[in-house]
Amino acid sequence: MKEFLSKTSSNTGSPLFEAIIRKREEVVALLLDRGSDVEQECSVNIYHPIEFRDKCTALCLACACGYVDIARLLLTRGASVNHGSLHSSPLIYASEYNNVELMQLLLDHGADVHMVPPCLQSEEAHLPLYQACLNGHGDIAELLMGS
Repeated sequence: MKEFLSKTSSNTGSPLFEAIIRKREEVVALLLDRGSDVEQECSVNIYHPIEFRDKCTALCLACACGYVDIARLLLTRGASVNHGSLHSSPLIYASEYNNVELMQLLLDHGADVHMVPPCLQSEEAHLPLYQACLNGHGDIAELLMGS
């Protein structure tokens, strides 16, 4: 069973990632109950519900899709709020997509507002506050400046 749970496909990652993409919270919970690794990283290349290409964690994917309830579930099951992807982080995705509720959830769980993804360490342009301002998301910028 464990082998099946960690098996990956070329576009959607593992079964856990597929359940997240399809917004199937009950399936996400079941897969986690059965031993799916909440911190597994997979390369994802999808066009629905959003265009998304990155090597990421389940939490990053849920945040990129804007799925607050799934992000909350992943966090309660041990997902690291600061375990980002190659190119982003859960907080940056929430900031980019102007999701105030998701931002607050991540901040409440200790998200680091100064974390820059590994491959972009020298580029401050990828901080959540910069992304919020760049995209005209005043509510997000205000929330981040209050943290």
